[in-house]
Amino acid sequence: PAFDDEENPDEVFFRLVQRDEEFERFLKLFSAASEMAATAGGTKQVYESKAKTYLKKISDWLRSNMLTAYDVTYRGATKRFAEWVKHAPPSSIRDLVNLVGSQCLEPYFQDIAPDYPSFSVLITNKNRSQAAEDAIRWITGSIKTRQGTAVLDALGLPDGDKLRPQKSRYAKWILEQLEKKGPGQVLNRSELITGNRGVEYDPRFKLEPEWVVVILASLVYSGHVTLSVTGKKIDASNLEDLGKMAIDDLKDFKHIERPRELPLRALQSLFEIL
Repeated sequence: PAFDDEENPDEVFFRLVQRDEEFERFLKLFSAASEMAATAGGTKQVYESKAKTYLKKISDWLRSNMLTAYDVTYRGATKRFAEWVKHAPPSSIRDLVNLVGSQCLEPYFQDIAPDYPSFSVLITNKNRSQAAEDAIRWITGSIKTRQGTAVLDALGLPDGDKLRPQKSRYAKWILEQLEKKGPGQVLNRSELITGNRGVEYDPRFKLEPEWVVVILASLVYSGHVTLSVTGKKIDASNLEDLGKMAIDDLKDFKHIERPRELPLRALQSLFEIL
């Protein structure tokens, strides 16, 4: 929704159809125990234990009643929760809520970001940074995880078992923006990443900064760009430095530029001597 410039972007509303005294009691007790645990001294663990007990009761109630107790409203149309998931396999409450949200918002997201990558693993706001770090470590050759591989595949960066970012539509777009710059000019971060309502993304594909950084890392690897971050420049010669940096620092990169050309004449003369 943050990609939309309208004042009221599409939203999905989950509403409890009717009040349930048992559910409300568990919810109040959980809230009270959590609040007390946050402020208590020596009795902190007692309240934490009570909060866990009530949270389990809430979870049990949701598992038993979620399908019939809630309805879902999207774009003015309301359906019972069970209607949205009637063909779904048995899943956790979180997975069912995510499924309904995906079904509702898929057409909207397709309209605003039709070329956004499709990931073979679950990517959320919580694990996106870790997934990006895994992908960068894959690029630097330190470790190859399933999650990192899935990110690279989604971004179209590998070609078989080799990394060839120049074939990726996302990497091509970045290279095209750099190509528009004259000799000696750089492509600033602000030209690759924009934002709306506090959410940052690239203006072409709506990729989050984490994915932009992964693509830039692959272009550093392939020798197409030099990445400037606070205090240093990273090119193919010191690529391993990328794997040592926090993703938040990489996301705040300053600019990219063309790598310096090799002194071909000097190298040719050297090889002639040898």
